Amino acid sequence: MLKKFGKYILQIIAGMIGISIYILADTYFISVYAGADGLAVLNLILPVYGVMYAVGALIGIGSATRYGIDKATGKNTDTCFLHSLLWSLLCSIPFVLVGIFSPFFICNYTFTAFARNDHATSTSMLGSIAGSMFNIVFDYVFMFSLHLGLAGAALATGFCPDVTMLICSTHFLGKHNQVGFHRPHLSIRRLIDCCKLGVSAFVGEIFSGVITIIFNMLILGIAGNMGCLHLSGSGTADRRCKLAVYRSPGNIFNSEHNPKLLRYAHTGLRLYFLGFLAAGINILLVAYYSVIDQSRPAIIDSLLRGAVAIAVSAIVLAALFGVAGVWISFLASEMITFVVVVLLGKKR
Repeated sequence: MLKKFGKYILQIIAGMIGISIYILADTYFISVYAGADGLAVLNLILPVYGVMYAVGALIGIGSATRYGIDKATGKNTDTCFLHSLLWSLLCSIPFVLVGIFSPFFICNYTFTAFARNDHATSTSMLGSIAGSMFNIVFDYVFMFSLHLGLAGAALATGFCPDVTMLICSTHFLGKHNQVGFHRPHLSIRRLIDCCKLGVSAFVGEIFSGVITIIFNMLILGIAGNMGCLHLSGSGTADRRCKLAVYRSPGNIFNSEHNPKLLRYAHTGLRLYFLGFLAAGINILLVAYYSVIDQSRPAIIDSLLRGAVAIAVSAIVLAALFGVAGVWISFLASEMITFVVVVLLGKKR
């Protein structure tokens, strides 16, 4: 059991690493092509993608979790996949109407989540990695070789979920597949029942954009007041800063070699990453409560760490400690969330 658990965990981590690498590559190519202006455009677009991913996670992950629970209890699951897929397509219509081609992004979660829950974690991992690698390669091809610029980056990203879904489909069409494809009766009640188990994933995606906006506003306000201090100093200090710009790994996205940007990144990354240990524990708690069909603590955990605690912590700590307070708010919010969820668990 421990060996199988470790295998599943490593495969999920590998898939997530692949996604992280393509996001970093996307950011790097855009920074090289368009500099700070390109990164600003990317920062404006990301919340839109966050909403699409959130809807996909809400339906896809929630439905796949319900599929796993029903399958374990001996219930009929033959319509779960198509029920999730059809609702994902329906929910993509508003995005299409405003000019955003979203069906593949939203449906992608259904394919990957159902493959994982049908014991095809290797296929799901390969799909995620292959999609990520496709994005990285064709980012370069479309942006630089074909001279499509930012439109090329968007095109490569748009094809990425197609690759992932094609690879996941090899499991659904294979002999080891246990997912049924019977025509479902679309039910809002059933959709809500599934979505309750996907709220944690939804909150994580949807509020990432909201928190990004809050962080940007707080840092902008502080940097505006302290700009003279950050840019001042002796000639020797300025030369040291420029040398650090060229040597620091953080400069990979700093194609304009802006020393002020490097200072923020150098401090921010060190403080922000402190929160990931506590975040891992909280994510594990959310997953635990979801799989035992206890949606209330999972939702509370997600809302706290995804919106309430992080927003309050960022505002309060920014007022007390400036930019450093904004970065350390991630750790503070995760610790607050952990305490609250543990207390809720003791009451159950």
